[in-house]
Amino acid sequence: MKGRAGMVASSQVNLADWTQKAKDYVDSKQHLLLPGIKQSTPWSQESLKACEKWLLANARTIPAPRRIEYEMFLGEGLRRRFSGQWAHASILDKKISNEHNLLGIYYPQLEQFDVTGSLLDNALAAKTGDFWASVFQLNESLRLASLAN
Repeated sequence: MKGRAGMVASSQVNLADWTQKAKDYVDSKQHLLLPGIKQSTPWSQESLKACEKWLLANARTIPAPRRIEYEMFLGEGLRRRFSGQWAHASILDKKISNEHNLLGIYYPQLEQFDVTGSLLDNALAAKTGDFWASVFQLNESLRLASLAN
């Protein structure tokens, strides 16, 4: 993806396009330019907390393209770190209409799904500065528990 022009939220694109855009965004290392990122460990607890704190401090002035970049960064981090795949929420429940276009990360081994479009809004609602870190920590705990079984 070149630049931020033409960026569209996951709720407004099809799955294949979004998957490729998110992958390209992280593969090109553009995510390392996001405010708060710890470049050597972008998905570490420390980095996720720093990013979220920046989001909370600047919530009123963050342009839509920057929000989309954070969504791609978080989703790709979850996908890569926990062997997930971009998917539509209907993968778990066929009653969820494709019209709602709830995209996120599906973890086949856990039959779990994280809706990536809500990660920013949930962090803003929680106002704790560690919501994203807790999502990654929970996934790590679930992954470890599944390995133990």
